[in-house]
Amino acid sequence: MISFEVIKQAKAFLCWDCYKDLSIQLIPIRESLAYYYPPAQMGSIVLFYNPDAEDFTTLLYLLFHEAGHHSQQKSWLKNNKSEAYWKTIQTPTGSDKMEFEKESWDRGRNLFQKFLQKENINIELLDNFDSFSIQQIKTYDTK
Repeated sequence: MISFEVIKQAKAFLCWDCYKDLSIQLIPIRESLAYYYPPAQMGSIVLFYNPDAEDFTTLLYLLFHEAGHHSQQKSWLKNNKSEAYWKTIQTPTGSDKMEFEKESWDRGRNLFQKFLQKENINIELLDNFDSFSIQQIKTYDTK
């Protein structure tokens, strides 16, 4: 079970240790949601969460997935794939979208692993992260 304190530690890790151009906002609501806002000058991740929740594991996974999108965007733009990036991020389903989301989950996983090691948190969470990411990627399948 993940406490909200771990979410705050993850936020600090991503904003201070990984990306100086990333803003993360935590917004209490009744369901955990996340969305990556591509940056004008700074990338922004907004996380909506249920303040009454006892376990914030899903929120933690979503946070690192959205941070994966931030990393992904930086890479695609650096490699002159800006048009493809913007097209794919707005594509709702299909194999291209699934590959795009898989790349983001993979990048997020790398960040998550670094965070777990830095904070000395149970590395077994990576297996659960992997299972969760596979389920999420499948939601973009058109079959």
